[in-house]
Amino acid sequence: MRDKGKGSLEYNTFTLMAFIIIFIPAALRFDIGTDFSEYLFLYKNIDHVYWIEPGFYLINKVLRKMNADPQWIFIITSFIFSAAIFRSYPRKNAWVFHFILIATIWFFSLNGIRQALAIGFCLLAIVRYLDNKLLSFIILTIIGSLFHTSSLVITLVGLIALIPIRYSLKAQILPGIFIVLLAITFLAVTIVLNYLEQILNLIGLAKYSGYFSSSHFKATNIGSGLGSLAKILFSIYIIFNTKLFIAFNKRYWLIILLVFCYAFSTILANNIIVFARMQYVFSMAPIFSGYILYNLKTNQKLNHSILSIFMLFLFFAFIKVSFGTKTTYGDPKLNPYQTYYNKNN
Repeated sequence: MRDKGKGSLEYNTFTLMAFIIIFIPAALRFDIGTDFSEYLFLYKNIDHVYWIEPGFYLINKVLRKMNADPQWIFIITSFIFSAAIFRSYPRKNAWVFHFILIATIWFFSLNGIRQALAIGFCLLAIVRYLDNKLLSFIILTIIGSLFHTSSLVITLVGLIALIPIRYSLKAQILPGIFIVLLAITFLAVTIVLNYLEQILNLIGLAKYSGYFSSSHFKATNIGSGLGSLAKILFSIYIIFNTKLFIAFNKRYWLIILLVFCYAFSTILANNIIVFARMQYVFSMAPIFSGYILYNLKTNQKLNHSILSIFMLFLFFAFIKVSFGTKTTYGDPKLNPYQTYYNKNN
């Protein structure tokens, strides 16, 4: 609807309507999301908490000083997240961008609040990167890191994407290597995980390799895995078309790198639950790549068909997640939805 607005008034009205639909349910939710009670506990004990990122700490600290109702945590964070993602929306064909974004990260934003805030700033940062505004990209990812340090991974990938390499290497050789690596990881994930643990120990990150023996490092038990397979195959299709992407815009090399990281983390997350958070670090990859694929002129019918199938999988996955089904890992607490105003009912 927003794209149909003929003037700035219609455009802004439709944008505001869409913003309210996304912002209000997230802002007024009560006991929605696995970690809802933990955020309340964090707010009430903020004077004794020193492990969270400074941006999120500051929001809690200021509200605590004002003796504000804890619900303001969810109102403010939901507003920042919604504002960031809407600022990243393209002017044309925004519905594709919006559909994939909501289907992939909106429910996550109800639970992983800090990381969702970082993702919002990273989405906006990538828009600036693609517009060749590199300083803005770095600043926005650093701002994102004030809420979740994973944002700095996007900074790193962005800097790696700037390394000058031959066109043939970027358009043909590396995409082929990426696809082979994804296939090997998918077929021999246990071996890959063993190597990951050894590499972490070798480079002095034994702290993180400890996750491999923790209670979080358990097999995924949340479904058939068809949704993950759809994400992986879609990512491979994007990587296969790297030449078309970078021919359209050389900055799209960043998107290809993010898609590879997203597919790799999706494979790991499909087998081990703790890697789900790693997958969300690169959740902007399918959003941007899907939108770009829709707008490519070459092989348009095939691209639209592949994208339609992928979006259909996302739609069914969104519906499934909305049921809020309990798993062996935890209770997502998404259904039934209730607001702050009926919390005492």
